[in-house]
Amino acid sequence: MAKFSDISKDYAARIRTAVTRDRFTKSASASISNVRSSTVLSEFKTIASALNHDWKVDDEPLTEEQKKTILRGIAENLGLDDPTALFPVFKSASNDNHTDMVVDVVNIVNDILKK
Repeated sequence: MAKFSDISKDYAARIRTAVTRDRFTKSASASISNVRSSTVLSEFKTIASALNHDWKVDDEPLTEEQKKTILRGIAENLGLDDPTALFPVFKSASNDNHTDMVVDVVNIVNDILKK
């Protein structure tokens, strides 16, 4: 298995690429209406699914603490001030609470654009 730091870097790069593809900028920031059908929302869902189902350590699914370590690393690689900023996004994804997830993603994308 890859190192958690490498996984975090890869996922952060994928999120940044999705933000660029969706053409979010400081002057064209994210909103609930434009995030609902965005590449970046899809990327967050894909990452959440991978953390919950695909990655394993010693043939066991990732523990919650291991997932949090990866999420902190993603936040750090994205330059977010709060290393726990991604926790609500991925909690919403695992609960299939897409309304909350969209709001959380809007906030994260706009934080990324401030950097």
